[in-house]
Amino acid sequence: MTKKHRITALLMAALVLFVMTFSLFVIAAEADHDCSGEDCPICAVIAICENTIKALSVVLVFVSLMAALAISRIHFDREKQRYSGFFNPVLLKVKLTN
Repeated sequence: MTKKHRITALLMAALVLFVMTFSLFVIAAEADHDCSGEDCPICAVIAICENTIKALSVVLVFVSLMAALAISRIHFDREKQRYSGFFNPVLLKVKLTN
């Protein structure tokens, strides 16, 4: 991964964190507003913030799951490489006569 990709990934992660935090603060600040009825603009903003948090949380769970699977696969591949050359007929002193 190049330095440019790392910076881009870090900026995107910071942006996601900022959007989720901002949405939570908006919901907390406007939770007890004076609702004007069916077409309340504040209720619409709260609904948008809730939907944003739900969507981003699903994406974050999916990305976390994929990262965990990738890390575990790398770990298991390294373990497999470590032990694949360990047990061979020479080390086990097996006589191969056919």
